[in-house]
Amino acid sequence: MTGASCQKQLENRQCKFQGFAAFWGVEAGFGKLLGQTDWNEIRLKDGGLQMLEMGLGILLSMLVIWALVSRVVSWFKSPPTDTRTSRTNSAVPRGKAARAKQIVSSPTVDLGAAWRLDPATDRQRARIEDEEGLRGFSLPRNATKGQASDIIGLFEPPDEEDLEFLKFFKALAKDRTTQTDAAYALAVLRANPENIRNFENRPPTTVQNAAFKHFNLRPGKDVTSTEAEEMIANAVEAAPALGERWNKLIAVYEELIERETLEDCEIRKPSWSQFVKAFEALEADHEMAQDADDPAALSEKLIELYPKLER
Repeated sequence: MTGASCQKQLENRQCKFQGFAAFWGVEAGFGKLLGQTDWNEIRLKDGGLQMLEMGLGILLSMLVIWALVSRVVSWFKSPPTDTRTSRTNSAVPRGKAARAKQIVSSPTVDLGAAWRLDPATDRQRARIEDEEGLRGFSLPRNATKGQASDIIGLFEPPDEEDLEFLKFFKALAKDRTTQTDAAYALAVLRANPENIRNFENRPPTTVQNAAFKHFNLRPGKDVTSTEAEEMIANAVEAAPALGERWNKLIAVYEELIERETLEDCEIRKPSWSQFVKAFEALEADHEMAQDADDPAALSEKLIELYPKLER
């Protein structure tokens, strides 16, 4: 619990106790007033004014008591709202339409692009109107290109390069994997030059290490992913036959691991080594060799070799 939240709870409790104290204080004063009154001393000839004053006092006391009791009862029925929870829930709306409403109700995030502040185009408006996930949502007249782009981006996956950057920093939640989520996360990460340096100096990827073996390269221990990419590009040019084979493997693998392909083939993402084994198995089969680069045939072979990959 933060200091501000803790202080808020203490203030609420103090208010509650003060209310009880005031309640019992007024009741005690009211009882004292009735107990100390000598009704026999009140005479008809001069008691009219005194009776009026006493009646007003009793009425005022009863009103105060009623107000305090009502406040205490309502406090118990509706306890103070935790403002931290309210802010968190409102900041993360559920559903595409709810997120679209949040986007247009907030200032446009420029993300380093001046065009985002321009008015939304007719083409953007038409795309949003045709989106089934935005039923009940209407883009305001004063909406900007940036806001419209962010709404459309809720229905698009991130670019592979952007996704690789975000995965390195583990900056994209599983339930937030849209193009818009990626753009916002990237803007925050890339604002810090150290993050860019760390990404460029990251170790070689699994696929890059496989390329070293494919081209029989001997990189140093401290080689970075950026340096590995350059080494592999040079190797492709230096050895055309190996390069053609490598480029074919990369193209088939990238197509296979696309989200839509994996969903259509009902298969989980295979590792590079699993893919290569399935690819080579199809090539070795004379009847299936021509289908080695077909995602459907590859998926069937992968599931045959690795049953746990099946969804």
